[in-house]
Amino acid sequence: MRVDRLVKTLRPLIQATHTWGDAPEGCLENTRKELLATIDTWADNSRGPHTFWLSGLGGTGKTAAARSAAKRLAARYRVASFFISRHHTEAHSLQRVLHTLVFQLVQLDHAARVIILGFLDANPDIESVTLSDQVNGMLIKPLEAIPADKLSKVVILIDALDECSDVERLVGGAFLSSVINALPSISGRVKLLLTSRREPAIQDALDFLWERLRSEVKLHEFMPERTSDDIRAYLEYSFRGIRDKHKLPATWPSRMDVDELVRRSGAFFIYAATLARHIEQARLSPQKRLENILAKAGAEGPPGERSPYAQVDDLYLEVLCLFAGPKDEPGHTDVCDHVRQIVAAVVLGLRPMSVAMISSILGLELEDVRTVVRGLGALWIVPATDHIPISLFHESFSDLILNLSRCADARFRLSPEIGHCQIARGCLGVINSLLKENICQIEYLPGEPLPSRDQIPDLDGRLDLHVPAHLKYSVEHWIDHFRSVQNIEGLTIMSDVAALFSKFCDGKLLYWIETLSLLDQNSVRRLIVNIAQPLHILQADAFIASGRLLQEFLMAVQYFEEPLRRSHAEIYSFFLAFVPDGELSRKYSGHPRLIRLLTNPDSALSSSVHISHGLRQVSNVRINSTGSIAACILQNEKWDREALFWASTSISTPTHRIPTRDISLSPFGEKFALIQQLGNSNYAISVWSSNNTAPLARRAFSKKCLTFAFEPDGGRIICVFDGAIQLIDVNDLRDVSGTRRRLKHKASSARFFAGDSALAIHYGSDVTPTICTAADGWKPRTLTGLTGAYDGARIIAMSADQSVTLVNYSHSLYLVNSDPALVGLLISATEAALSPVVSLWPDCLTTAK
Repeated sequence: MRVDRLVKTLRPLIQATHTWGDAPEGCLENTRKELLATIDTWADNSRGPHTFWLSGLGGTGKTAAARSAAKRLAARYRVASFFISRHHTEAHSLQRVLHTLVFQLVQLDHAARVIILGFLDANPDIESVTLSDQVNGMLIKPLEAIPADKLSKVVILIDALDECSDVERLVGGAFLSSVINALPSISGRVKLLLTSRREPAIQDALDFLWERLRSEVKLHEFMPERTSDDIRAYLEYSFRGIRDKHKLPATWPSRMDVDELVRRSGAFFIYAATLARHIEQARLSPQKRLENILAKAGAEGPPGERSPYAQVDDLYLEVLCLFAGPKDEPGHTDVCDHVRQIVAAVVLGLRPMSVAMISSILGLELEDVRTVVRGLGALWIVPATDHIPISLFHESFSDLILNLSRCADARFRLSPEIGHCQIARGCLGVINSLLKENICQIEYLPGEPLPSRDQIPDLDGRLDLHVPAHLKYSVEHWIDHFRSVQNIEGLTIMSDVAALFSKFCDGKLLYWIETLSLLDQNSVRRLIVNIAQPLHILQADAFIASGRLLQEFLMAVQYFEEPLRRSHAEIYSFFLAFVPDGELSRKYSGHPRLIRLLTNPDSALSSSVHISHGLRQVSNVRINSTGSIAACILQNEKWDREALFWASTSISTPTHRIPTRDISLSPFGEKFALIQQLGNSNYAISVWSSNNTAPLARRAFSKKCLTFAFEPDGGRIICVFDGAIQLIDVNDLRDVSGTRRRLKHKASSARFFAGDSALAIHYGSDVTPTICTAADGWKPRTLTGLTGAYDGARIIAMSADQSVTLVNYSHSLYLVNSDPALVGLLISATEAALSPVVSLWPDCLTTAK
């Protein structure tokens, strides 16, 4: 498997690894030396614990230490890493963590590569494989295959376990627990380095390991005197840069001031880092900014009552207050509102947004967003341009701003409900304005199969041109923001959101799935995986009608996932062809591409219906009269044509695969017959049992067999050759025709349906097609098409005069029942030009235009 195909299959998130060029720096040089040395010693000791858990409070520097450790370990060993981040949808996805680690293993070790590639070849649709099977096949078995020599030692590093979107499955399910259980047998060549906060789910999962199997360092308790020295070194390094930039005296800041800042930092490197950025980016002089910070007393109170994050929280609020300005300043309320909206986009966004994206989605002026982002530069990385995503420096800011009891300043408290609603409202507005059918302007060739994503020329270029970043985000994530709204009571924004949602459901559903399929072939799968999660927002009265339509639409998407993943354009063909009765069918009743079923199927999609995908050039689909056996003929890569048989209740698992030219099923499905071509002019007919893999009887013929079929009682098979009609016994295939019926002309094809062995014989273009029966002889009539019920009770035929005739058939081919509803129904050529749909129901014939 080539690297490009491997990337396409696994979709690794390289920017979440230690090798990413733009990744944040690790620890400042000459800091955390004892901690990094402890990790080195653990990694070097092949007989010691195989798992190292670096735990600690948020903001104590775990991620920086992990990045430095990865760099040091990579100089001696092979390192596969993933740095989880809750602020990027993919970067906290359990699937992406696994697949990115697997992608690195493929590159790190040859033995592991062979096993992983073999697993992927055997499971091309990797997203449908269970997590436990993926972990076993692509992680544990490859790790077990790594040779037991030092040069092949592998260190797997996963940072910030607590930020994974499914942390319980990560640590307690089929992922880490399976890997950890397998490590004792391969601990000499595989080590596992983990970092996280000490949250209950993680602690419970890792505490069960014996001391000899794991080593743990609680970073906030690790050598506190050395932590203070390291924070002092970081502050002095940062102030040196500020002094040089602003040409300040070498005596600034004083040692006493630095001592106070070290005290306030405690074990939290994030306090020192945020402080340094805040002072450097100040509109006031750095000296004045530091003076203001020191003038405010540090958080005090009994140690048991004081939050360990109090100093960090105070600093974050200082940054926000300074930007917002005095409360009595004109426009202060608007400034705070803008700050809350923009902070919500950064903190609640499901992947990092740029200034331009925030402006477009929230409907804010670009300059206003730019001003806020730059003014709050101490909180996040300020991008060089408006189109580069904004990234938070640390999750502790999110922890503060989203905690209504912890955030002391009501001006900056952020309600997750309101924040998600605001983003969802913006996303729906963008979709309603910009989304349209065939947004990438892809050309479809008449008569050609619908193209898959791989077959569309320069798809990435088309997407960049026609689907801007804010539209892409809106298409992918509006429903996730909807799903995040748990409590909808009292939200005044709901009326705006409901109106936009109704407009979206009324005109954009099909375009949404089409575009989602184009953006990523697995987007529909991710949508379906989350389909069971409730959408509480739809319980509001304003959402009920449109919400019912959305839920039914998502059910249909779930049911028709495979064709939608195969081609984005299937939303307009395969999907619409099978819209069930209900909100969807009423909604799309006038759609020009909709194929309406004139029967009355259940409004719900039935789980008893099965679909088999990936077949090539299917023809001659058959099902027996009881509906128990189904079969079809399709092209095969090894031979020209083959028959594929299923029990109709399990159509995904074929029971037979046999080379053949045509097939016929007995009425009750206990037998089937095949026509097989032996050479240019030799044919064989064979009869098989549905339960056996060898034929019950087989007979060769020296002439071409056009078609054949079982009689209604299943005792004989009627065959049409080039020149004769012949009846043969099912058990031994002997001729039981009696007087052989000769054909007047050489037939080019024949169509059979039961009912005293009625047949339609088609000759060349200059000879009149004929209906005949084995019992009554020839009954000629000029026909252009004919079909009938399996039991022969009714026949529908189209004649050359553009009429369609329905007749009851009972021993005499054209005996017409006196029931007016069954008397020959003629459809004029004019009406036929309007492409009516004709449906045969048990007691009537209906048409629909």
